[in-house]
Amino acid sequence: MVAAIRRKASFSHDEFVGDTIHVCLSEHDTDSHTQAPKPKRRRITRAPSAKAKSTVPVSTTYPPLDPNTGAPIPDPLLDDVYRRLILSELKEELTIADSHPAPKNGSYKIPTHGQRTQRLLQSLLQNASHPKTNSSPNADSNNHDGPVEALYLNQSQATALIESPYYDPNVLLIVQDKRYFEPAPAVSLPFTSPPASPELETKTIADRSEYRPISLFFDHLLPTLHRQVSVQIPSQPVTEPSGQLRTLRSIRERFHSTQDPKDDPWNVLDLSTPIPSTTPSFLQGPGSQLLRYIRSEALMAGSSGAISPPPSPVKIEESTSGLMTPPTSSRALSLSPLPELNSTPELPRTPSPSPSSESQPSTPPSKKRGRPPTSSPKSKSPSPKKQKTSPEKRAERLRASPQSWREWTNVQSWSLLSQGGHHTPPHCDAFGFDTWITVQEGMVGFGWLSTASATSSSCSSAGEREGEGGGEGMEERKKWAADPHNYTDGSRWRFVILKPKQTVFFPSGTVHFVFRLKSQDSLSVGGHVLRWDGVERWLTVVLEQMENGDMINEDMEWPTVKRYVDVVGKLVARREKEGGQKVTGEKWEGLVKEFKELAKRNKCR
Repeated sequence: MVAAIRRKASFSHDEFVGDTIHVCLSEHDTDSHTQAPKPKRRRITRAPSAKAKSTVPVSTTYPPLDPNTGAPIPDPLLDDVYRRLILSELKEELTIADSHPAPKNGSYKIPTHGQRTQRLLQSLLQNASHPKTNSSPNADSNNHDGPVEALYLNQSQATALIESPYYDPNVLLIVQDKRYFEPAPAVSLPFTSPPASPELETKTIADRSEYRPISLFFDHLLPTLHRQVSVQIPSQPVTEPSGQLRTLRSIRERFHSTQDPKDDPWNVLDLSTPIPSTTPSFLQGPGSQLLRYIRSEALMAGSSGAISPPPSPVKIEESTSGLMTPPTSSRALSLSPLPELNSTPELPRTPSPSPSSESQPSTPPSKKRGRPPTSSPKSKSPSPKKQKTSPEKRAERLRASPQSWREWTNVQSWSLLSQGGHHTPPHCDAFGFDTWITVQEGMVGFGWLSTASATSSSCSSAGEREGEGGGEGMEERKKWAADPHNYTDGSRWRFVILKPKQTVFFPSGTVHFVFRLKSQDSLSVGGHVLRWDGVERWLTVVLEQMENGDMINEDMEWPTVKRYVDVVGKLVARREKEGGQKVTGEKWEGLVKEFKELAKRNKCR
């Protein structure tokens, strides 16, 4: 039955553009799930029973939503079909790669970044299983009795949980959101309701279904198609960086083309989000704004001359991990540190105009900006009017360079554009950020190493400090951290298939990987946040990442990380002083002390 499901399942562009996704099963497969139709009987009118009234209505939308709460519902059957299709594609690709003859000179055949990732993903997906969720236990899951590893919530439920002190950061959140790239509704002026017409309504729905979010995304980028961004190309050998510079115009042509083969799918990571705000509403509360305050402190200091943008969220990854390393990689390797916050910077003063009327412009009248050349040497330009500016009317603002604003904006929100068939091996996001991703087009396979335990824990690093026990999940995470590019064993690997309009939120230090079917290009928007209640966990993860740089997707420089720790420490102290409530304790102080000692030892090397 499983083989038939894998053979008949269909995922294509024509099916995932709208809100309905069709999975075609053969008649043999449907017989195993449904009974044969019974012969017709004479209809008898009966009074509705109490049992019939209590029946929960079935959701007719896809992804399926809870009819009572509007929260997404897990779909383990479709998820498993997707996983088996991925395994089938990986097996086919690796068979072709192994059939290629070795070089005639007897040298070693150098694998590509894509082949290395494919072998790793093949082993991972063979061991991965569905997570334990807050819904009814899955019939095919082997971890019913374990702790909850993923919560399917609506926006209100997620907001209440994130803003409360009871959120377990070892549990992922999957929340129903919205699609930001939608065609504008067709309206006529004046705004009157036209007479109902089934044919017109059908035509309107058909026209809207022709629009793809990826096409609308490129429409937003039309003024900037000449710009170059970093593209991850899996056909690059592992001895060279996988990242190459390509223009947005060439990327658009590749995604719109129907003739490009899928054997070398591109993954575009260095993209800003053209939509003003895509942050999910459950992450807009006061408890998730620590990163925004860090940005404000950096830009305030930058206005006084010490401009120091933070690192870009571009997934710059080492060549040994099969991930992207842009050829210039200036953002990752030459990051300027965040400024000191010992004092509030003074506002730059606007100089008052000189009272002297004899001051003359340095350029002749014929060269003045905005004036045409004079036709007569005797013509004189009118003297400029004196500006009358009083201190009371002088408006002064903090100023920062456009580059600083751009870098900070890309940290908090970005876009992920990938061709079908591109995969990302397991890694952690650098700098200890919490991450959210909202799928806009296509389905995206998301896997992670579960660290959930029966008792809630606020730390998810490989090495538990102060003698705290980490449980089975932490022990397995230690094994992965010791060999992040090859470890695929263990029973804690989980996966879900994210559908359009679904958001996944995973906290700092989550080991995760991504996989995609060849038949589906995907577009997602995402970003980073930091939570005030997670500062201890954040610093623990940062310590772990500085000790083991192979587990992250971006280079981290000690000066930059040290400034981050200093800024967060000052912000936390201010918040505790103004709020009158102690948020951190001895654990935070111990982590700061450990970080300073580690930074001092690293400086002496």
